[in-house]
Amino acid sequence: MKNETGLIKTNFHTHSNYCDGRGELREFANAAVEKGFARLGFSSHAPVPFDTDWMMKSGDLDRYLRETRSLAAEFRGRLEILTGLEIDYIPDIGFPSASWISSAGLDYYIGSVHFIAIFHDGRRLTADCVREKFDAGISECFGGSIERAVRYYYALISQMALSMKPPIIGHIDVIMKNNAAPARFSEDEPWYRAAVLGALEAARAAGSAVEVNTGGAIRNSKCPIYPSLWILREMAAMNIPVVLNSDAHRPEDLDGYFTVARLMLKEAGYKNTVAPGAAGSWHEVALQ
Repeated sequence: MKNETGLIKTNFHTHSNYCDGRGELREFANAAVEKGFARLGFSSHAPVPFDTDWMMKSGDLDRYLRETRSLAAEFRGRLEILTGLEIDYIPDIGFPSASWISSAGLDYYIGSVHFIAIFHDGRRLTADCVREKFDAGISECFGGSIERAVRYYYALISQMALSMKPPIIGHIDVIMKNNAAPARFSEDEPWYRAAVLGALEAARAAGSAVEVNTGGAIRNSKCPIYPSLWILREMAAMNIPVVLNSDAHRPEDLDGYFTVARLMLKEAGYKNTVAPGAAGSWHEVALQ
């Protein structure tokens, strides 16, 4: 792993108009150059075998891969651009095959869990959906038990980590988005801590990095940065590497809340973040 010093700005969780982002890939690349980024990774939501209004359509994948690589060549010397995807682990489907991922020729990918249940009418419940739908899902799909839902979410994180060993695990505690004002439970409850620690053990066993994701806070100042500080402290004690990402959906948000996130990382005991590079390389970047 290469060591780098100084304030190295990177982001590897970027959504454009290929999925639910707002902006062309080129707009994000130009914004990254203007903001002084060294690396930018595109990570559109990978296609899934059912209809959604926020994931890339399967027919757009080849064009996305071509465009990211074309921009990488065009911006070489000014900005290192990496081709990635955010790939979902889905309860009744699992993960795309290793051969499918390999055939895409990605520089990296983010493994995430969004889908946690299916309503009786066939709609799918996500861990980070709007509060009204989340409440309805807890009632219909988990018998009204938030504990059952949250335990299941972290079990899916563990399954994904151990079965696929993704390079990066996305927003590991994103389900906490729907535990704010009024909170349904405390993060200090033993069952919750056990569920989180089980997922962290799986991440460590998989050798995956876990991202610090500022996207929730960017889109809603009342939303936390993921993961919570206590989780970051546990991760630091377990020597789990972290990647700092903004989960940007607009070019102007590429470095949103990065200053706050760096302070959190330092408080948790981290001295470095890690960043993927081309051809499977990794860089260790000192926190400044």
